[in-house]
Amino acid sequence: RLDVINRREQLADSARSLRIAENVVLPDLNLSASYGLGGDPDASFIHQDLDDPSFSASLSLDIPVDRTSDREAVRNAQISHRQAIRSYDEFEQSLVVEIHSTFRGLVRRTLSLDIQRQLIADQARNVKIAQLRFEQGDFSNRDVLEAQQALLDARNALIREQVDYEIARLGLIR
Repeated sequence: RLDVINRREQLADSARSLRIAENVVLPDLNLSASYGLGGDPDASFIHQDLDDPSFSASLSLDIPVDRTSDREAVRNAQISHRQAIRSYDEFEQSLVVEIHSTFRGLVRRTLSLDIQRQLIADQARNVKIAQLRFEQGDFSNRDVLEAQQALLDARNALIREQVDYEIARLGLIR
């Protein structure tokens, strides 16, 4: 799911921002080194003394003493990261609730389909009974038509339930 991927990446971005902010308040240690062959830099290459190499190295340490604004930035980054963690946890929990709800809806639709199938069987039996009683003269033509209409309504309700079931199933798959 793209929304889950986006939320995870936002959380990773927050953690990265925190690491960057923490890195700013660390002491700076710089090492530089150079090597050169001796001789006069103005002299031509041919006349340089190749036996006289020169080395130089330097080490500098910058200890942060007054970095109040940087420390404040670290604190803000920590707060922002904690908010991102809480936001992600809340999103994840709501997603779990949504999936459970969709699954329960699918189970409910399955039970409803079974009920509709039973209702169709009952209505088909009622139509047969109405036709038999019509042939015996106990029912009018209207009673038979009402029984047939009830059967048709039950079949239409089954189709609606099947559509709702498929929508719920696809929602769960999504």
